[in-house]
Amino acid sequence: MTDTEILFKNFHKKNKEEVGIRIDTFLKECFFPDFPNLRKLVSVLLIGSVAHGYHDTSSDIDIAFIFSTDTAVKQHKLSLLKWFKYRNLESRRKPLELHGQHITSLETLEKELSSWRKDWLLRELHDAVVVYDPGEKVGKLQKKYSWYPRPIYNEKINWLFAETTFLLFQRYTSGLARKNDFYLTHIKHNILTLLMLAVILVNHKFPSSHKHLYNDVRNSKIAPKDFLTAVGALLELRDRGKIYTRLQYLRKDVEILLISRKLIKKESPSYWIGQRPKYKVSIDD
Repeated sequence: MTDTEILFKNFHKKNKEEVGIRIDTFLKECFFPDFPNLRKLVSVLLIGSVAHGYHDTSSDIDIAFIFSTDTAVKQHKLSLLKWFKYRNLESRRKPLELHGQHITSLETLEKELSSWRKDWLLRELHDAVVVYDPGEKVGKLQKKYSWYPRPIYNEKINWLFAETTFLLFQRYTSGLARKNDFYLTHIKHNILTLLMLAVILVNHKFPSSHKHLYNDVRNSKIAPKDFLTAVGALLELRDRGKIYTRLQYLRKDVEILLISRKLIKKESPSYWIGQRPKYKVSIDD
């Protein structure tokens, strides 16, 4: 067993702060001795399932390397990937992972964040443990993008409910008429995803990915009564007509929640179908 394997043994039993401390040790003892020129050039973050608090024995420890410029990324990316793959992480048993898409620059990262369109990326940064950050540049980004500006938040809530209404009363009904079960199942899953995302946003949490959607809702303090029970029942249900009816009930429950939080007003389905909010919600697969 190597030093790296020992350092991260049983990491699934640790919280993200504890794992972050071990990554800091790894950087000091294993990484920076081989890359001393990067000490002032790169910030290192703990991201992924561990940072979200949803890790287990099947999880990896995902880290991100953030350089100041795109030029620095191009200069160092290949050598970093080779080092992690061939020198330090040759054994599949080692949990620490560095992927190419997780080596980026501050300028690229802020450009993507400032659009407020990549919700999963906002969540990634929000939950990340900043392990190493000379000049606290990434830490400042975390504070800057800690939550949506109110107009954008309202737009995203409106988009979720408008899209839910459109899929339910337009797409699902057309699938019913055609008795297209594959299409109906696809639409049902999309509607459930949108309603779950609405609950997550009501709880002032950035959405992450489909993988963590259920856990995010389960951990939400504000939700319609028995919401996840209803979602689970709909996943099992096969009767087209009953699915349509129960989806309407679930949509109604979320509508009541959104109205109670003063996020939307009571409107007809035709009103929502006609809406075209500017900001959508985007999550990772």
